[in-house]
Formats: sequence, C-alpha cells, structure tokens
Amino acid sequence: GGTEIMAVFAKDDAVSLYHNGSQKLATTSTGAELQNTASGSETDILQIRNNATATSTAGTIKFVNSTSSGSNSGSTELVGIRTGTNTGDFVIRTSNSSASMQEAMRISSSGNLLVGKTSASGSTVGAELRAAGTVIATVDGDYPLYLNRKTSEGDIAQFRKDGTLVGSVGIESSGFYVDGEGS
Repeated sequence: GGTEIMAVFAKDDAVSLYHNGSQKLATTSTGAELQNTASGSETDILQIRNNATATSTAGTIKFVNSTSSGSNSGSTELVGIRTGTNTGDFVIRTSNSSASMQEAMRISSSGNLLVGKTSASGSTVGAELRAAGTVIATVDGDYPLYLNRKTSEGDIAQFRKDGTLVGSVGIESSGFYVDGEGS
C-alpha cells in the first residue's frame, strides 16, 4: 500500500488534511488544530522546514496580533536559525514600539541562554546563563547586579566553595556587613 494524502475543503471555508485516513489538520472559524495519531517513535507533530543549507537561514513560526496585512505590530516569532553544518539556535523575537522585530532571547546550540545579545561574550552587553552554570551580566554605564532583601536583616549574597559557606554580604541593624569567615 501507498501513502494516501487527502485535503477536504468545506463550504464554510474549513479545511481538513488527512494522511492514510487519519485527520492531521483541521481548521475552523476559530483557528486550527494539529493532531498526531502516530504511535511508536513517530513524534513530529509540526515541522517547519527551510531546505536552505547556508548559515543564518531559518524556519519561523510567527504569531501576529494585528488586522493589518504584513504588520509586525504585536507580533512574536519563534525561530530556528542554522548556525553551522549541524548546529542551530532557538530564538524568540518580539516587536518593539515601532513594530520592528527584535531578538529578545536565544538558546544557543551550546545550551547557553542569552538575553539582549546574540553571542556568548562577557564583553557584549546583555545577560547570559551558560550551560556550565556561569552567570554573566554586562551593562554599559549602569550597575550589572541589583539585589534587594525585603522585611528582615540577614545575608543578601552568600559565597560557597564545594557547597560550604565561606563568606557572605548582608545587612544588619548597624549597617552593611561583609563576613569572610563563613557561618
């Protein structure tokens, strides 16, 4: 047996797509629904493919909240960007006040979370949470760390070596303290 693919177009503009007798996509006046009736190792429910092989090519899902055709107003994009022969980054873009799409966040192929920057570098403005656990915050002309303890006195930051407390910075009734001996 061969593979059967069928599209059904209804009078109310609804569309249904079938593969081997199983409905996979159905549209209605309120939206669309994807269905995966596969069993076993078949897990792809939706695949966005760009057959280009050049670096920086991408597959994109765009969410638009506008009645204007082609407008980016109120939009968000989920983007898979090819970064090398076998590597890719996951990017979230949002529209700014002038309705231009701007990268808001990236998960690199190395597993680094980048906010406000497109590559892992301590000299580039933005925030990084690296896969190995390193946190990097880089700003230009402002403070890179803001810590605020509310309602009680005590440590604001603790410093540990192999899980053992070796120092802390905090606030007490007499003011700010730095404890380098551990508690």
